[in-house]
Amino acid sequence: MSKPAADLNAFQNTAKTGKKNAASSGGGWIKPYKRLAIYLRDGLSCVYCGATPDALSNRKPVTLTLDHLLPQSYGGSNGEGNLVTCCLYCNSKRGNMDLAAWLDVACGDDARRVSALIVEHTALDLKPFKAEAKAMIARRVK
Repeated sequence: MSKPAADLNAFQNTAKTGKKNAASSGGGWIKPYKRLAIYLRDGLSCVYCGATPDALSNRKPVTLTLDHLLPQSYGGSNGEGNLVTCCLYCNSKRGNMDLAAWLDVACGDDARRVSALIVEHTALDLKPFKAEAKAMIARRVK
């Protein structure tokens, strides 16, 4: 089994920061523009398997969700640094499994690369992605 990058441990120590919202199912716990901004930050693809909602890819289109890197059941927040884009399949399979263990299961030999990608994405400033998300939502036909 591959060992995830050491940076992942540093990430998990900071994942408890951010505003803690009440846990709920569905999308009401996060503002639509913030959800879209995280999807945009992560390239509209699952950080674990690379699946996209894009019908032009070689894969079957999927439903995207947000995954808590440090699960709320372990004290993780709803902060943008603790959230990544994830397909519904990977999110359901992971449940509240420890991130390092999940990366070994889901990514195998690619666990270090995916770990580095997660660290890179969550370190990005979400402000420009939020601005784009708000502009996209504003352009929608009502």
